[in-house]
Amino acid sequence: MNRKVYGAVSLFVFIILIFFVSECTQRNQEVKSCQSCYSLFIYPYSGAVIFGDTPVVGVSLHPDEITKVVLSVSSDQISKTFGLEVSKEKRWYFVLKTKDFSDGRYVLKATTYDSSGNTSSDSVEVTIRNSFDLNDVSSILMYIPVFSSFILPQDGQDVFGVFPVVGVSLHPSKITDVKLEIYSENGTKNTYNLRATYVWSFLWNTLDFQEGKNILRIVATDETGLSSSATIRAFVSHTSGITTAINIIPFIYSGGVSFPSGQTVYVTYPIYVTYPFAGTVSVVYPFDGMSLQKTTCNITPYCNVFGFYAMPEQATSVVLLVDDSQVKVGNIFPMNSTFPAIGTFVVSNWWGALSGQKRIKARVFSINSSSIDSQEIKLSIY
Repeated sequence: MNRKVYGAVSLFVFIILIFFVSECTQRNQEVKSCQSCYSLFIYPYSGAVIFGDTPVVGVSLHPDEITKVVLSVSSDQISKTFGLEVSKEKRWYFVLKTKDFSDGRYVLKATTYDSSGNTSSDSVEVTIRNSFDLNDVSSILMYIPVFSSFILPQDGQDVFGVFPVVGVSLHPSKITDVKLEIYSENGTKNTYNLRATYVWSFLWNTLDFQEGKNILRIVATDETGLSSSATIRAFVSHTSGITTAINIIPFIYSGGVSFPSGQTVYVTYPIYVTYPFAGTVSVVYPFDGMSLQKTTCNITPYCNVFGFYAMPEQATSVVLLVDDSQVKVGNIFPMNSTFPAIGTFVVSNWWGALSGQKRIKARVFSINSSSIDSQEIKLSIY
């Protein structure tokens, strides 16, 4: 009898031991976090109001091959997860059908996994709102987009020496904080506090960074706590193999900056440009891959096209091209009229009877009748 009891106890202890070893092994095999791994949301930004089919876009920087990216959408009542598509540039993309969720506040969290079991994540808090009261002005104003965009460097550009980082952030409220974050492939992260203005600039000493890919992220926050961000890639080079001589020239600009809302802000700041200066035009909203609902477009600024230009000569007009055909003339809002001529533009009420998949781009004309086109944006209109 004692042997039976002893045998039963021994078997029980053995089972417990196996369970303990199995549990420990499972825990050791769980994914781990690494300090040299980063995931960053590009859109939506924290505080955004989203509805309809909304693109979820971001980028991850890991030393090892990324195997998957998982998006979780959660609130106090519900939590859902989705697998995201990852491009070879380590950007991830997903179209979130917000009508599958009730209106309210949600946390979007993207978690990236690599082949070594490392993870990184980023999260933003958004509001899903597919219905609103047309008589409630405050609810409609929530749909006004805020955005940040880099002018220099452009995404994927080679940078060297002391290189200017210049961009613009447009918010309906006063911007109170601007931070530039630079993530390097060796796992380091550097954060710089920039002057809190609508146009921000920074001289980046790339000699302090290793050669290779870096991720630059700007985060602008206004007095209401609403934030917008933009993310680009830049490739640091320490060689002098670039054939075109480029000089960095500072211009001190002081004056009033006019915005589409009619607001004028008086600021003084340096603008750094490269010379020779070819100019650039960029559509910063809407985002590539967005879906626009025309019933919403007709009652909110949600579908307006916003952009930024920097040109050698004074800009005189802007037109929007849809599938390479001109459809609407927009409004130019210059920040200055001297070299370099910089400013913003907006094109509204351009969608008309358009529907389906469309390609749009902006074309800005200068005083000498030359023009510069923006990048092409693909949209779905219904």
